[in-house]
Amino acid sequence: MASTAISIKFPMGRIVQGSLYRLNDRNKKGELLTYKKGPKTGQQRYEVFFALAIPKKAGETHFAQTEWGAKLWSIGHAAHPVAAKSDDFAWKVVDGDSGKINKEGVAPSMKEGFPGHWVVSFKNGSIPRIGQWINGRWADLQTPDVVKVGYWVEVLASVEGNGQDTESPGIYINHNQVCFRYEGPEIVFGPDPDKVGFGEGDMPIGAVPVPPLAAVPGIPAPVPGIPAA
Repeated sequence: MASTAISIKFPMGRIVQGSLYRLNDRNKKGELLTYKKGPKTGQQRYEVFFALAIPKKAGETHFAQTEWGAKLWSIGHAAHPVAAKSDDFAWKVVDGDSGKINKEGVAPSMKEGFPGHWVVSFKNGSIPRIGQWINGRWADLQTPDVVKVGYWVEVLASVEGNGQDTESPGIYINHNQVCFRYEGPEIVFGPDPDKVGFGEGDMPIGAVPVPPLAAVPGIPAPVPGIPAA
């Protein structure tokens, strides 16, 4: 059955993974992204990925019980009537409270910002149109990297089945527009640099002390000296 893309505006959620601005050229395994079918088969492609954590409402035990989730459920079953019944179907939605360990040895409930949320994965081949809703009108945001991981946004996306001739049946959720709503605690990935052990060791002979070049929390920035006459 041929699938038809449907536009869905998702409720406000918090970005918990990825980036609105980074064009990725490789997958999680480090393999180059290429087109798998069509006239561009074998050619390099790029994608922008981010995940949105949408707060659960009382009584929700499955994403299909939400208004937006019911639409995903309908699209998936219409595009893949048989495969959609499988546990392996790629719905692109994760239960943030799940304790199921993945191949990397991490469960959704162990990730920052996941618990208590439905986490939806968005992808597209280009950076989304990003803006704010000001005085009842849309205003584009031109400043790069202004919307960070941990901030709250709304997303308009195009959703459709991923085709009958695929080895991994599922749906595409392709982001189109992102409305920046609120700032939140920024999520930074990787080890905490304050706990790594930097700053240890004596100064080597002949080394020259370096004055602070970055802003240090709790310490006022130095005031520039008055130019000589």
